[in-house]
Amino acid sequence: MMICAWILFFLLALLDGTYSMNLYVRPIPNNLVIDGIAAKEVLQVKGPQDCAERWQENPPKAITFDSVSKNCTGYFSVIRGTKKGPSTSESFLLTESNVHTCPSNVMEDLQKEIVKGSECQDGWTHTETEEFAACYRVTERGDSVCAMFLEERE
Repeated sequence: MMICAWILFFLLALLDGTYSMNLYVRPIPNNLVIDGIAAKEVLQVKGPQDCAERWQENPPKAITFDSVSKNCTGYFSVIRGTKKGPSTSESFLLTESNVHTCPSNVMEDLQKEIVKGSECQDGWTHTETEEFAACYRVTERGDSVCAMFLEERE
């Protein structure tokens, strides 16, 4: 009976809006920046925390902030990994959590996002080159075979 009361309290808190997620902006170490398909929109912001707050409603998986241009770029889907970046750029993994302590191993969590970003929906196959990443599937229609692409370009 106690478990049912706790579940009811939890559900009411969710509906009430008092139960909220924390958004952690976690730096990626060693002057590494995200390598992946960037969002089309680039934000002009004061800093990485400001960038994360601007995307609060639908945060990307990661961001890269350039301290000179003040540009902030989000990575919502395909993250290939990391690469060495210029000294003016920093990347951050954005993590939503209801735990009140910041998750500690950012590189381990980034690895999970790399795997997620490389997956396609069921029945589709992932392919990528230096220029683009795409998911495709091959279907047969009568005597002909056609390929349909869902493509994301850098």
